Amino acid sequence: MSGLVYVSCGYGAHVVEVREPRMGYRLLQTLGRGDGKEGNGVGEFYLPTGLCVDDVNVLMVVDQFNHRVQFFD
Repeated sequence: MSGLVYVSCGYGAHVVEVREPRMGYRLLQTLGRGDGKEGNGVGEFYLPTGLCVDDVNVLMVVDQFNHRVQFFD
């Protein structure tokens, strides 16, 4: 995941992965539901408040109001 930036938009109920091309930033992928609706299914969030990438490049998302951590590789 080198060169990537992850942004959590808690009240938008999604986590955005962006990468820096030659000029500026562009949206690469939205993890969860890109429409900003909350959910409790796999890949859905209800106030994602924390992000971490471990040493084997697994993204962990703290999903506060669903009381869980989701993992993405």
